[in-house]
Amino acid sequence: MATRSKKIVLDRCRLLLDSTALEQSGENHTSTLIANSITLDNYPTRHVIAQGTVEVSFPNSDQPTLTLGPGDIFPSGGISATVFQTKALSDDAIYYCVLPSKNENITIFRQDLAPGQSTNILLTQVGFVYGSEFLVNENTRNGLAVVACETQSAVITATQPCAVIIMQSSFYNS
Repeated sequence: MATRSKKIVLDRCRLLLDSTALEQSGENHTSTLIANSITLDNYPTRHVIAQGTVEVSFPNSDQPTLTLGPGDIFPSGGISATVFQTKALSDDAIYYCVLPSKNENITIFRQDLAPGQSTNILLTQVGFVYGSEFLVNENTRNGLAVVACETQSAVITATQPCAVIIMQSSFYNS
């Protein structure tokens, strides 16, 4: 059965992170949407695949089924459905639900880094970093790092090719 971890409230970032872990291939999690038809404007939540491969389907609708892997984000457009189901196609699949503060949207930046290249995750941003090896503030990491910059910025440096997805609340004013 799908297990949902604790929600992480990032006050300064004005975001809420909620992860769902699907421990075995074939497990699924069903989510009910807030309306019959949603757009990127009225459904600002984004789901980021952190680990493994998942299939996202929309029962009783004509929405196409999606197969997504690490670094993929959904929805990327409008959805005409009231429910979506996430099914693990691999063991230990994890995805994050990223919710902005009320009446705000999420702005997303993606950058692919070659070895030696760096980028910054600024104060009030959340980053998802994927790669076989990279540095976060000069500390070696691999696989996936979720970097929430509540108190300080972070410098990501690729030692191997990696991808960085940065999210922030669209209307945050410091």
